[in-house]
Amino acid sequence: DLYSPGFWQFIPDQWSAPATIGALLAFLLVRHLLFVLLRPIRISQEGANTIHHTPYNYFIISTAVLLTTAGVMAVPHCPDHLIKSVLLWETAGLYFLTLIRTRQIISYYCTTFATFLYLCALELLPAGLLIASGVAL
Repeated sequence: DLYSPGFWQFIPDQWSAPATIGALLAFLLVRHLLFVLLRPIRISQEGANTIHHTPYNYFIISTAVLLTTAGVMAVPHCPDHLIKSVLLWETAGLYFLTLIRTRQIISYYCTTFATFLYLCALELLPAGLLIASGVAL
């Protein structure tokens, strides 16, 4: 139940995982569309590809970290709410590292203000939409 918005109650339990994957794919689609529409012009194609694919690299790390944490916390039978809290904090921390790395890469090509605008439009907006949908009633 890391992602469990209010409307999730209408989704049968056996469809919860596919629906969560669908929400993640929708997030990636929005992020990709914004990237295609708003890509800064001064960035080389190689730089743009690096910036666009950085979160995927951190996703691999996140998956390994989250699975390890869930497994370690399941052994002493930690409460579900504690496991959920720890996994959400880990996800937030790893996403923050993704933003830092993306900022480092794009700041090579752009000014500080342009870097901030890039992060707001192409990274924080899709993440905000995903989070808003997750806390929706």
